[in-house]
Amino acid sequence: MRWGKEREALVFRLAADSGGAGEGPPARLPDEVQALREAVAELGGPWRAAPATRVIDLPGVGVCVPDLEFRREGLARPIYLEVMGFWSRDAVWRRVELVEGGLGERVLFAVSQHLRVSEQALGDDAPGALYVYKRAMNARSVLDKIERLAAR
Repeated sequence: MRWGKEREALVFRLAADSGGAGEGPPARLPDEVQALREAVAELGGPWRAAPATRVIDLPGVGVCVPDLEFRREGLARPIYLEVMGFWSRDAVWRRVELVEGGLGERVLFAVSQHLRVSEQALGDDAPGALYVYKRAMNARSVLDKIERLAAR
């Protein structure tokens, strides 16, 4: 990170014993993410959605900060969801580049249709996928995409 007028190079590290992690109330999810989480729980299937706590870093390519992680019994690693909503098209293409650059986790990127991006921008064998939605995310559609990622 570059800081200040002089653009001084700084490095930040957070350790478990630094007093910052795990203290205070949990972070509040954005309304649309919380609504999706509740809708997934109401469906009562095998998937459980919880707030994600992990930052996924692909050195030299970029980072992904997921909103939710999806788990089910028998699945060793979670599948993540990052809601991009009304971000820029460039941000979506950076996520596509992240997946194509060797992203080691399975991530579903939820993108508003207003960004005019096709779900086919990522292939069926990639560890990531795009979910394009109109006004609100549909829990069944998200879980269908999550299930497909789990099969990869």
